[in-house]
Amino acid sequence: MRLLITGANGFLGKKLIKVLSIEHEVIGTSSTSAIPRLTKLDLRSPRNIKKTLLDIKPDAIIHAAAITNIGYCEDNKRRARLVNIEGTKQLAYICKAEKIKMFYISTDYVFSGQHSPYSERKKAHPINYYGLTKLEAEESVKKILSDYCIIRPAILYGYNDSHNRGTFVTQVLNSLKAGKKIAVDNYRIKYPTLIDDVAKGFLWLLKEGKKGIFHFSNHQSMTRYQWALKIAEVFGYSPHKILADNSGGEKRASMPYKVELISARRLAVKFTRVKAGLKMIKFQMEQSS
Repeated sequence: MRLLITGANGFLGKKLIKVLSIEHEVIGTSSTSAIPRLTKLDLRSPRNIKKTLLDIKPDAIIHAAAITNIGYCEDNKRRARLVNIEGTKQLAYICKAEKIKMFYISTDYVFSGQHSPYSERKKAHPINYYGLTKLEAEESVKKILSDYCIIRPAILYGYNDSHNRGTFVTQVLNSLKAGKKIAVDNYRIKYPTLIDDVAKGFLWLLKEGKKGIFHFSNHQSMTRYQWALKIAEVFGYSPHKILADNSGGEKRASMPYKVELISARRLAVKFTRVKAGLKMIKFQMEQSS
């Protein structure tokens, strides 16, 4: 198949290109023309969206591009709406007209985190503007298209290359390498999910021609503090510089406390436990150095 991946310079987008290119022809897009080998796609411009899709003529689109920073979305609601909602709508309308299948990457933030666990059938209720934009985009995809997949992943981790400086794993490693103390949230519950597993999930969705909503998540729960301790263990650092921040219930009330994604669908994907996933990342880092 010829696949178009939006947000191909992003954390998940890079892994999708690497894995899906093994079996498919993949064209990646970015919001800027400064990224080599990627096509510029401005999700704020309906004209640019239409021209890009008509020029490339993909069989399917994996829509991974979005403004994901929660604080930025709260402070810049107009821009977040333009990119996350209106840009997705425009893609969906062209997919309908050109008979292109759409895979929309949503988020676990469409849920409040107050009534875990959540299956695909459970009603969504976001508590921040980012989650709201992703839910509205989901509803647009479902309304406009009949041939679609909506994928809701949990918090993602993994490794692509040395440019992954902004991930939680690399942030913790950089602090440990520098011998700095790092205070990490020990309140909210997370379900770290390896991007390699998510990419394999997309291979399965494409091969089987699946439709509908799918939850992609590891089922091993932990706080970021507990996660950071595992990072230190796997990479051979002392955990003494990692401090537990237990004030999460008072800070950032718009962040869900616990979103456990379970699937009512039969997924042919096994999600790697965190320690094994971190060992995989360590191996990938060593191989690329």
